[in-house]
Amino acid sequence: MEIRGDLAPPGFRPPPLPRSWPEDGSHREGPRAPFPNGAAMGPQPPQDPTLIPRPALEVDGVRLHQGLLGFQVEEVPNAPHRCRVLLEVPPLEAQPPERFPNFGQALTLSMELAGAGAAPERLFQGRILALGRRRNRGGAPRTEVEAADALQSLAMTRRSRVFPEGAGASVIQEVAASHGLTAEVELPSHLPAVIVQADETDLALLRRLAHQADSVFQVEGSTLRFVPLDHGDGEVVTLSPDSDLLEYRIRADLSSQRAEVEVRGWDPGVKDRIAARPGPGDVGVSPSPLPSGPQVLAESWGWGGLPPTEPSVRLGPSTPQEARGWAGAWARSLERGFVELRGTVGPGPPWIRPGRPLELTEAGAQFSGRYRVVACRHLMDPKEGFRTEFRALR
Repeated sequence: MEIRGDLAPPGFRPPPLPRSWPEDGSHREGPRAPFPNGAAMGPQPPQDPTLIPRPALEVDGVRLHQGLLGFQVEEVPNAPHRCRVLLEVPPLEAQPPERFPNFGQALTLSMELAGAGAAPERLFQGRILALGRRRNRGGAPRTEVEAADALQSLAMTRRSRVFPEGAGASVIQEVAASHGLTAEVELPSHLPAVIVQADETDLALLRRLAHQADSVFQVEGSTLRFVPLDHGDGEVVTLSPDSDLLEYRIRADLSSQRAEVEVRGWDPGVKDRIAARPGPGDVGVSPSPLPSGPQVLAESWGWGGLPPTEPSVRLGPSTPQEARGWAGAWARSLERGFVELRGTVGPGPPWIRPGRPLELTEAGAQFSGRYRVVACRHLMDPKEGFRTEFRALR
């Protein structure tokens, strides 16, 4: 199973998967090269065996008790979540063809803990979108199954329409309802007075609205949640990079920072230009007490010929309220991306999911502080067991 996407290390390719999961958990053991600090590389089994997770796969409500060789679940913002699983190919006489995974069937993947009363953590719920078969040289054939959540139907629906003036959040609710979803909408910023969908998929429309409103959306069960980017879900997870993360990379980058931004447009009502900058409450969104990206840029570079304000006419506001709201959203998005943390955690709890707040400790004054997880990739294979790769911003 290949790891795809920008979270995978360059050139990384997992080894071929063996035929089945060892029941004794020995797939988590084996030689590991040391980290420079002497710690062992790779997932270490928790001291408490009840914290070792095991996958639970259901297809059309039927539990698959054996044959799961590995999986990969990708949770990225404003896009369908996807799940890829690799299965043994059973002899035809051992299992009737109608029991094989097929297109459109519901697929659910959870992680279960052995501890009494421990609730399973659902990693994915969706429908099968692609099927395949593969065999490595000298190996046995495998079945590949790929599923996507309910946002996939939005990506496959293209329309052209004009919504009523001032529709706002009802546009998101209407799009969700047309795909059998209910919508929970919390808008921190203004949407355009008139929203036009011109030869655009429903997913592309929601992405555009989320960008303008500084928001993020995803499907949970049958509910489309459209919330501010700074909305945090769940309890804060405290992590120390050298003791809790298998690997990590923290980076603060000034290249995308600006001292100030300005959104420009045209007001057809009064026939005059519009120019708006963020207000006092639109910046300083980072929970870290450390200086923000624009502050560091101003202090370290002294502007040296850089323009103090970056204007944009790309958003095209038609009212001053739209311009102010979008200027604030733009400023927050720049500030929020100043410090990036990419890491890998495993093999068990705490569960890292998009929207989860993280408190990074013992990382030095520049990098410690509160982060928000924006993307995850959950993986499991016989060699390294279960782990989660994630990307978080501060």
